[in-house]
Amino acid sequence: EKEAALHSGFAEILPEGVIILAEIIEWPNEIDENRAEAALHRAEERLRSKTPETDIARAETALQRAMARIQVLR
Repeated sequence: EKEAALHSGFAEILPEGVIILAEIIEWPNEIDENRAEAALHRAEERLRSKTPETDIARAETALQRAMARIQVLR
């Protein structure tokens, strides 16, 4: 069993295995936990502040990526 953070992709579950097509895949040894935590806090702050300049979709994507990275590490 292996875990990884997948971004922008999908998985097909078959009886003989799994096929994963992803734009980005990050293995636990490639993820810097401090950077992931910092990215999570930045994205949360952007979503909380919601200034007219805030790109909500981009902030939500950043939040999801950071959460996926952290989940893989724990």
